[in-house]
Amino acid sequence: MNILGFLKINNYAFIFFLASVFCYNSVIASGMLVYIDGTSSSGKSTVSRLLIDELNKDSIKPFEHRSDDNFDNYEYKKSKGLLTDDEESEASTVVEDDNEDDDPLDEYLYYLKDLVHEGNNVVGEVAIRDKDDMRIFKRILGNKQRKVIEHFYLAMVFCPLKEIVRRVEKRNRSGDKDEKRSIYQAVWQFAHMFKVTKCKTKKTIDSYTKKDLEKILKSLKQELIVENKKKHKKDEKKDDIADILTTMRKALSPKKGRVAYLEPRFAHDLVVVNKGNNGAQQIAKIICSAVKQHSPSFFKKVAASRPVAAFV
Repeated sequence: MNILGFLKINNYAFIFFLASVFCYNSVIASGMLVYIDGTSSSGKSTVSRLLIDELNKDSIKPFEHRSDDNFDNYEYKKSKGLLTDDEESEASTVVEDDNEDDDPLDEYLYYLKDLVHEGNNVVGEVAIRDKDDMRIFKRILGNKQRKVIEHFYLAMVFCPLKEIVRRVEKRNRSGDKDEKRSIYQAVWQFAHMFKVTKCKTKKTIDSYTKKDLEKILKSLKQELIVENKKKHKKDEKKDDIADILTTMRKALSPKKGRVAYLEPRFAHDLVVVNKGNNGAQQIAKIICSAVKQHSPSFFKKVAASRPVAAFV
């Protein structure tokens, strides 16, 4: 073999080696991620905790629950050497930061990806609230066309808006500061995660009347009035209640007639509808069964069938 032929063969071998390394780093089958999507107060956190118990009954390697609530953005960035000088300086002077505008979704998703690539089985949960969140989600965790995690299951826990508002009001009456939620946050997420269609389709997961919507907006208005009074005492800028109500009404009103039909804006492997009948355990079992069918190699046993959609 001449020198030119030898170099040509070795170039091909080198290219093959680089491609192998890239594929290995891009898709690692050592762990699995089950991601639970849903609006605030839809029940996704309760379902996620129960899902861990269901999965671990038959899993070869245990699943761990990693919520954004117990995710420490600072510690993660520090462990990866991603902290800037300003962040290091702030950390040394600030004991606690309750800035609600700080939304480290990128770091949380990278955190989940790293855990799975290290061989862990993980159940994660946080709302994919709008198109920007979905772009971040696909960029970091991939999709069916561009796999970053080989064994990845995306499920949604859907709760009707009327039931969500009832849950938020009940939580806020409890007096527990940690349980306090915002109707505005829930309604805003709902308007961005679901779209209203003119008629019922195969993707329709719920419906409500114009009268139901006005009752929900009335509860939202009452919350905004109370919040504006608090802001007045603190000399903070008040919300424009009329504008907020107009925006929400436009987004959620029926497109035709008196009934609004809802469907998710983004595709999921499974959508489970939580009607609020204390069915969190049943929902967890439904998702568990679907996950087992999706990735049977992670379990000792395989569920008999995979549900396409479920209503509880």
